[in-house]
Amino acid sequence: MHIPDHFTETYPGVYERTEQNDSQSGDILDHYTNDAEKILRNDLRHYTKFAPKLGEVLDDAGINCEHVVAFGGGHPKLEATAGFRNITVVDGMADTYKQHAKLFNELYLSDWQNVTYVQRFITAEMIRKMIWVGTCTFVHFLEHMTAEMTRDILRAVIPHDIIIYGPNIRAARDGSWFHFKPIDHNTFWTGEALCGYLQEIGYTTTLLEHSDDYLITGTM
Repeated sequence: MHIPDHFTETYPGVYERTEQNDSQSGDILDHYTNDAEKILRNDLRHYTKFAPKLGEVLDDAGINCEHVVAFGGGHPKLEATAGFRNITVVDGMADTYKQHAKLFNELYLSDWQNVTYVQRFITAEMIRKMIWVGTCTFVHFLEHMTAEMTRDILRAVIPHDIIIYGPNIRAARDGSWFHFKPIDHNTFWTGEALCGYLQEIGYTTTLLEHSDDYLITGTM
């Protein structure tokens, strides 16, 4: 595992960028707008290959795939692949992602699946005020947060089941690891550290390392 010089271990197994960067900067918004089709088509191969293992892990964890809230997940590719019937995306850039909803639907959704986009910035306080049923997901989102924000957000979703899918820093062999490149990737947790925190607040967890990512489930 390689840790770049501009990251520091702030908690055991948690590495934070020494200068945090904002995910809402103009350059980053332009990237998600202009490259949306390329990202959707490239990621389709990844999620199609991952689908059987994803389904197996969620079945073993006993996660119900009727309703899910995808916090900060952009286009809900993992949620659609997992077979969730009703998907609500809550994201600070939801309106940007909604512009490409037609293509996303064609590539990822089955006829019986439905997605609703809600433009809202993710904070622990906002989550605590929400009322919803079902599971919640954090897919390639927590790396944009500080470690303390992540802790607050995960406490806020109790007692809902959790799915986390994000970059596995144990896969980093040098500074060229592609998850280090986005300037708004501020924090990396090892899978063990994230599972440990979820267990601390009352969850039973599973951890699956997959390619450069990990999949974590948390159930109560």
